Amino acid sequence: MTVRRTVHLIVNPVAGHAKAPEVVTSHVIPILDESQTPYKLHTTTAPRDAGTIGRSILDNDRAGAADSSSKITVIIAGGDGTTHEFIEGVLDVSSELKNEQSVLRGVWEIVILPFGTANALYSSLFPPTTPTPEFESLQSLSHPIPSDVLPKLYSLFSFLDKSSTPLPLPITLTTLVPPVCHTPIASEQPIRRSGREESTIIPSHVVLSTSLHACILQTSETLRAAHPGPERFRIAAQQSASRFFEAKARLSPPRQTSGEVEQWDPKKREFVKPYTHTIGPTPNVDGRERRVVEIGGPFAYFLSTSTVDRLEPTFVVSPKTSLRPAELTPTTISSSPKESTSLPGAGEGNRQEDGGDIDNGRWIYVTILRPLRDPRVIAAPAEQRGEVWSRRAFEVLGKAYQQGTHIDLTYPVSPPAENLDDETESRGQGDTVVELFRCGSFEWIPLEEDERTRLVCADGALHLIPIGGHAEVGLKVPVEGEDCWSFAVWA
Repeated sequence: MTVRRTVHLIVNPVAGHAKAPEVVTSHVIPILDESQTPYKLHTTTAPRDAGTIGRSILDNDRAGAADSSSKITVIIAGGDGTTHEFIEGVLDVSSELKNEQSVLRGVWEIVILPFGTANALYSSLFPPTTPTPEFESLQSLSHPIPSDVLPKLYSLFSFLDKSSTPLPLPITLTTLVPPVCHTPIASEQPIRRSGREESTIIPSHVVLSTSLHACILQTSETLRAAHPGPERFRIAAQQSASRFFEAKARLSPPRQTSGEVEQWDPKKREFVKPYTHTIGPTPNVDGRERRVVEIGGPFAYFLSTSTVDRLEPTFVVSPKTSLRPAELTPTTISSSPKESTSLPGAGEGNRQEDGGDIDNGRWIYVTILRPLRDPRVIAAPAEQRGEVWSRRAFEVLGKAYQQGTHIDLTYPVSPPAENLDDETESRGQGDTVVELFRCGSFEWIPLEEDERTRLVCADGALHLIPIGGHAEVGLKVPVEGEDCWSFAVWA
């Protein structure tokens, strides 16, 4: 008889609308009991406590960590922020243990119970229109699950069924690099030190952003008490949409391939060579040239992700991003029990009907809005440009709520005269409005000291780039045989 390993159930009692404890007690625990799945319950009691719990779990499981097939399953009842804190804590202690042990590898298998505000990762894996998959473990339950609770349990039933394998979850690592001889002030002290004492390394699994999105997150925290739901983000956007951010960005191709940085062409409906940039080849460490795409500011919106297509259930800001292999969708999970060998990044945007072959590479998708590419903004007096752009920004980002159609918008061909109300077109003849790139890594380099330009958002956690410094962003992806812990998610 096979002895099932204990799963760890982490509950954030204050996430979202504080409904997680009730659902866990009334439904999740009875499901685990009925399926004879042993579990240990952990409840967070303070900010960052999920990371502390993760560290204690790993410490207690160190005997099994030496096994190359070691895995720990964690059910997280909370939001993206709770999962972020957990991953951050685990990576921190894993780094410490690696210095003590010659072999340290395994997989954290995460089951998501979405009780946060936006639930970006869960909503991307199971969009609101997803029909209820025919989970065997669901059909065998002795008691029915309420219709308002069932959509939150798809990840749990996927884990219990084990008809497929969990999806590898890439982790973005952002390094905040100060200038030479810079001494951080007290408010800029890093949350954690890397091998270079002066740098800060921040993991994220959903989003890494700057500009408007980061400012929205900063402002939204002041609105949380009065507006606990997603509406607080829209209110915060109104306060920052007219802001321009002086910076430049450098995008680099994936290091493990010979590919290039690519850009979405809405007219061709495929990823092509970049066409709204300046490119300069730079020598790699092995002497070969790497094509680096440099993008000048000012910026209005700059958001990157390698795992989600949406930040809210209906706000599809990066529609070409998907963790799922192209042949596997939520509606085919139960009917496709075979193991998938495709890698993350081979999602909807890589299907052949989008004009390209299925690509198993690891990509960071970067969504950019630059206000001075807008003819309407350029035609406006300098003192009115922020207000003019604000109207455009809401027009464009509003299309993200229409199944991500904002990435197909183009500017009008004819420049505006006195009419400043000209609207964008879908796949018209004008210039592309939204610049959607995919790359292997990138740098964000602020060109001003303003705190808002130096602000970065990692899964909702806010950090400041030191004055005169920059951020370097890359992917940590699972490599077979590597001495480290990786992450996967049941979906």
